[in-house]
Amino acid sequence: MKIDNITATAQVQQATQQENVSQTGFDKILEEAKKSGDTSELRKATDELEAIFINMMMKSMRSTITETDGIFKKSESEKMFQEMLDEEYANSMAASGGIGISDMIFKQFEQSMASEDDQPASTFEMKG
Repeated sequence: MKIDNITATAQVQQATQQENVSQTGFDKILEEAKKSGDTSELRKATDELEAIFINMMMKSMRSTITETDGIFKKSESEKMFQEMLDEEYANSMAASGGIGISDMIFKQFEQSMASEDDQPASTFEMKG
């Protein structure tokens, strides 16, 4: 049963890593990029988002494959290794250009940052 504990721990660590680029973290990075004008952190965050998306896509594709491709059933450690390998593939794909999601997100935020700089600050008042 030690393997089950290791697998559960690995899954928790993976979920924690994915939360590093959560909505709150991404908002913080976006605000810092707006203030400083430096978009390198925004680029890193969009690349990480793309890596997470690719990893989720690979998990979905793997789930469609049946495990009857061999004589022996896959062990938990082999499954965990495959998940870790897929995660590295996803990170590598995102770092080398990915599938274009990172670029689209980055350009969208870059345009919104530029348009916010051009517009004067507006005040919104609720009338009650």
